[in-house]
Amino acid sequence: MDYFSKFKIQPKAKDYFKNSIENNRLAHAYLFYGPEGTGKDAFALELAKALNCQNDQMRPCYTCPSCEKIAHFHHPDIHYIFPIMKSIGADKISEYLKRKSANPYISFANNSNFAILIDQIRQLKNESKYTPHEAQRKVYIVSNADRMNNAAANSFLKILEEPPDQLSIILTSSNLNAIPVTIRSRCHIIYFPMLNYKQAEAVVGMYMKIDDSLKELILLNENNLNRIFNTLDQEFGEKNRLVYDYIRYIAGDDMFNLTEIVEKMTAARDRNYLLDLLNLLILWFKDVFHLANLQDESKIINSNLKENIINFTRIYGNSNIEAIVDLIDRSIYNLQHNANGKIVLTVLGFRIREYLFKTELKNVT
Repeated sequence: MDYFSKFKIQPKAKDYFKNSIENNRLAHAYLFYGPEGTGKDAFALELAKALNCQNDQMRPCYTCPSCEKIAHFHHPDIHYIFPIMKSIGADKISEYLKRKSANPYISFANNSNFAILIDQIRQLKNESKYTPHEAQRKVYIVSNADRMNNAAANSFLKILEEPPDQLSIILTSSNLNAIPVTIRSRCHIIYFPMLNYKQAEAVVGMYMKIDDSLKELILLNENNLNRIFNTLDQEFGEKNRLVYDYIRYIAGDDMFNLTEIVEKMTAARDRNYLLDLLNLLILWFKDVFHLANLQDESKIINSNLKENIINFTRIYGNSNIEAIVDLIDRSIYNLQHNANGKIVLTVLGFRIREYLFKTELKNVT
């Protein structure tokens, strides 16, 4: 039997579950953890298909009724839940599942206001009482399981303590330590390592033709599939221009125009958009750091801004770039915890300016 032949990444996870299925040694609960954008949710859905596929030669086959239903989130025995807001409507959830069906590697844009709620877990508990309607094995997938609130986690623990025989539970998370020990200890933990460039390109190539700009996008997002596909959903060029102008005005000590660019960056009031901008800002300073320390222009990720980065590094390469990256990381943390975006970006700009101009003065003297 051929298992997971079309899944292009995570070979260790594929081998592990191939052996588990062939030897009938499946556990009741698994926790897939690892860095963001490594295909954890996508493989959880792949495993659900393989466990219920009706093909005798290849599983999943992607064409049998079971595989089709799971792919479109229509299977009555396969449940996929993810963090939401209490106020979110059914139409929004349906829209996301439609996008997830088309591309299982995307992630639902969420922030600290999103959580897995007690009502979602109660629905799973109620469903777990019944034998499968048509599946060989029921599968519950809980995406970003670290987002369970306390009530949801306590309720979910009861499913793990007495799981039905024909049920497999799969939790996914990029933050292992945020999951209660009582839940972790009842799961078989499977690690999903960060992807390399070739693996990320192979996945992206399933959905679009790889060209130079797409190669650059993969590099800019450090092979993180979540960020790659989310960026493709938005105006990548616009983001790059905003980040470059932000840096240009800081380096030019032009605080008036810095205020103007911050207004543009925050105009949409979209926290995830701001997080993308800050991630691009980190990549800019990583390019500067590597160029300053390795003197290797071929390592520059932002190749379309190569000359700008070279000129910037010539003036500011002796700055404490690691400290600046730490500042940006803290800004990302603050945004994720509902800090005001305009204040975060303005304060960050002034703090970066302090590091840059401290070095410039040293160079002059």
